[in-house]
Amino acid sequence: MHDAHEKFQAAQRRYFLEPNDDKFQWMTGNPCFSAKEKALLATLHVLRPARLLEVGCGEGGNLANLAFRPDLAVGVDLFEKRCAYARRHCAGAYFVCADGSRLPFPDASFDLTFCRDLLHHVEVNAVFVAEMVRVTRTGGVVMCIEACGKNPVIATLATCFRAERGLFPSNPASLKSLLESAGLDDVQVEMHQPLPFYRMVLHPRYGIPSLGTKRWYQAWTDWSDRMLARIVPRRWWAYAVVYGKKRE
Repeated sequence: MHDAHEKFQAAQRRYFLEPNDDKFQWMTGNPCFSAKEKALLATLHVLRPARLLEVGCGEGGNLANLAFRPDLAVGVDLFEKRCAYARRHCAGAYFVCADGSRLPFPDASFDLTFCRDLLHHVEVNAVFVAEMVRVTRTGGVVMCIEACGKNPVIATLATCFRAERGLFPSNPASLKSLLESAGLDDVQVEMHQPLPFYRMVLHPRYGIPSLGTKRWYQAWTDWSDRMLARIVPRRWWAYAVVYGKKRE
């Protein structure tokens, strides 16, 4: 068991130790792909919290993609090099190098706390969610955005990259149960991207990202999303946005 734990930790550190400039530019600068990324944050845009925290912020791509500017936006990541990159590329936010299982903030510091593609990279995700709840004010929102392992595109990603194997059991029902167990009320589940083949087509290393600058390709991906939404069962869509309010 100890050896399995060490191998898991080592795989995650190798995967995330260095900042990934290609990924940041893909998320924020590719017109087609960045539009899809911003759509995942739509609920944040609606709620518009004044004090916002992202746990596991990486290079800061999600905070850079926000369509609004909170009074306070903070990103936390375990790796200092990634935080340093985020500080250089994401104006208007603060970045702190810290362990998400022991957040360096007092109770009730934020109106909304969220994570994106974090929980499948940690072994005891309930600990991370509990910390997110702790630093969120009463009546505030805790949100987790995670990929669904039932989706063919996401399953392909998990197959190809060892550090992503935690995606296989990831699904919206388990995420909803996790947040309810953490003491959140009125937990909602939104599903996005029925079959996002464009994640592979536009990939900065393995695809043709320049297609994302073509208006015809952007229009075609929007059309295909609408068509695939009628075919692919919603519970198998690629991304689940799950959120609830902190109980009084």
